[in-house]
Amino acid sequence: MKVRIVLSVLALMAGAFLTGCGQPVPQNKVALVVRTLGERSVSNVTASCQIYWAERMPFGTGMSPGTRVFKFPLGLQDYSFCSKQSYESPQDDAIQIDCLGGHLTFDVNVQLYIERETPDLSGKLLQLINDHQLQSYDGEDDMLTRWAMEKLQQFVRQPLAQYALNKQAIDVMRGKAEMNRILLAAMNERFNKYAVHFSSAAIV
Repeated sequence: MKVRIVLSVLALMAGAFLTGCGQPVPQNKVALVVRTLGERSVSNVTASCQIYWAERMPFGTGMSPGTRVFKFPLGLQDYSFCSKQSYESPQDDAIQIDCLGGHLTFDVNVQLYIERETPDLSGKLLQLINDHQLQSYDGEDDMLTRWAMEKLQQFVRQPLAQYALNKQAIDVMRGKAEMNRILLAAMNERFNKYAVHFSSAAIV
């Protein structure tokens, strides 16, 4: 009888250790854990995913070849693409667009956040990873910043380039307020489906 009790206690302790001693996920981040059921590609239709927030992930999460962990920051994020050096733009990353008679260069700042209360947040973040080919970001401590550094600039440039098409430089310069509105609307139209929301866009 005593042996059974000791074994039961040890089993309970082992279970608590395995479930309670995983990597912590703080309140200012979410962790998307993707299990690919033996496949290495997170785009596999059989992949399952789960969000962890303000808790510990199960012990050993991410150690299996069939499991990927993607971490996203919560709260308002600020990214700048400018001629001067910044964290997101270690080089000259100002946005250059063509207009009639030449081209113009702008510094652009955007602010965005992930809406944690979005229904099926895990599915939407997985869709972002697949649609934008972010599978190699597995284990990255801040998915959004790396994504912004490598991929966001092209999406910022597109609506601005479209606006300046067939316009004189002086008309483009006078239209910064309208460009801000167009850019903000375009970014939200493209990324809201991934639970990524842009709160401001500013052209300098």
